[in-house]
Amino acid sequence: MAFTVTDADVIFEGACSIEEAEDLHAALKGREAPRFDLARAGPLHTAILQIIMASGGTVSTMPSEPDPLLAACLAAKRKG
Repeated sequence: MAFTVTDADVIFEGACSIEEAEDLHAALKGREAPRFDLARAGPLHTAILQIIMASGGTVSTMPSEPDPLLAACLAAKRKG
């Protein structure tokens, strides 16, 4: 799995494909404000991005080399 859920964070590592979208959605159920650590994330499928955007959470750490579209989308979720 390309992500790990802890008490406080959802930590991504490597590429996260469409196959992981359902697992991510299930892992976030009941969490009011998850924090996403994307520092070691690789490419994210757009379904994963949509789940992050709809989650009500924040991005604590941006990917080290995000593509411009991903960076623009995640900027709204960036913890300020």
